[in-house]
Amino acid sequence: MFKVVFSKQAVKVLRKASELDRLRIQKAINKLPDGDVKKLTGEA
Repeated sequence: MFKVVFSKQAVKVLRKASELDRLRIQKAINKLPDGDVKKLTGEA
């Protein structure tokens, strides 16, 4: 099993992100063990 640890900077960025973006990131992280991850696109 894998454990994801967020840096302080990552947490700060996620808090400022929209709910939709947070959900997209969460889904991508949850897929990491499956190797089914695509680069997220859009404006930062």
